[in-house]
Amino acid sequence: MQLFLHGVGANCFAYKWGLIGLSVDKTFNQAKDHDYPELTEVLDLHDAIPKTDSFISPEPQSVVIAILTFQRSARLRRLLPHVVNTLKSVHDIEILIIDNNPLPNELRFAEEFAEQTHYPIHYVHEPKPGVSNARNAAIKFASTRFLAFLDDDMEVTENWIDGLVKVAIEHKAGVVFGPLIAKFEDPANPENGYLAPFYTRQTRQTEEGLSDDAFGTGGCLIDLERCLMPEPPFDPRLNESGGEDDIFFEFLHENGIKYGWAPSAICYECVPKDRTTPDYIAKRHFGFGQGPTRIAASRGVSGSLQIFRHMSVGFLQFCFFGTIYLLSKLMNRPASIRYLALSARGLGKILWFDRFSLKYYGGPPS
Repeated sequence: MQLFLHGVGANCFAYKWGLIGLSVDKTFNQAKDHDYPELTEVLDLHDAIPKTDSFISPEPQSVVIAILTFQRSARLRRLLPHVVNTLKSVHDIEILIIDNNPLPNELRFAEEFAEQTHYPIHYVHEPKPGVSNARNAAIKFASTRFLAFLDDDMEVTENWIDGLVKVAIEHKAGVVFGPLIAKFEDPANPENGYLAPFYTRQTRQTEEGLSDDAFGTGGCLIDLERCLMPEPPFDPRLNESGGEDDIFFEFLHENGIKYGWAPSAICYECVPKDRTTPDYIAKRHFGFGQGPTRIAASRGVSGSLQIFRHMSVGFLQFCFFGTIYLLSKLMNRPASIRYLALSARGLGKILWFDRFSLKYYGGPPS
């Protein structure tokens, strides 16, 4: 096994290492304590996941897991041991670290970590900050058939990769998604039950197979042999505002790519306290609201009617949910955070223009 260093002007170095056992805290989110049925269903599904051998595909596949990191060293140092200790797969797994800091801050850690695992570790330094730049660097690097994306604030379950690959192969899906469950830093926060849907990815589809829905890039699997990529794959204009994955998946879908849903491929999104504040929630969901209108705008003149529709719906959402938010806020109800998010989404559909883009990629150094 080797640690490979890649990047502009970088040399490739090889290191030998022995297998060292690592430990990781596998405490799961106590979301069942909140009266939220959708979340309970997902957790019940997690308890009922079949054993790993039920996910064996016709033959082992090569999969690169791309982990993107920007100004969050502590999270990267927590995530990598977690992935190594948790993931169980019949496939040939390689781990790719995309260091999106201006300086190669994570190089030393990548070298040290490579000595502690049997997985091949690759390191790419993409010095131009931006979520699109980082994702594009991962796609440019990957020479395997499958590429899985994992954000540095996520956790996985042991069947994550095998569940995704199984659906991709058996159902000929170019992109496969799985459930995402919110895991809050402060489990006692009374607003968690209302925030959970915004950090949770789940559908009413309980069986694996094809799906009409696309979700976020984090936790998904892309079949690079099946997908014809735009150039560049992720739009650099959305580097700091987000929404690049909406346009990317829409392009693939319009070019005949099918979405897949793998209910066994569960991931967790770790939600720190600073991402549950009203200010963050409003900004995050304002950006989410901009996504549908921007997708319509990317179609040019043919998307004009959809732009009008999204803006009209956004106006109604902003007025309706905004009113409920003000009333619930005056009554000091925990549910007010939900209506703040929904009204912000409505406003985002109206103010979708570039000059209203918010910069929230990355986060404070940790």
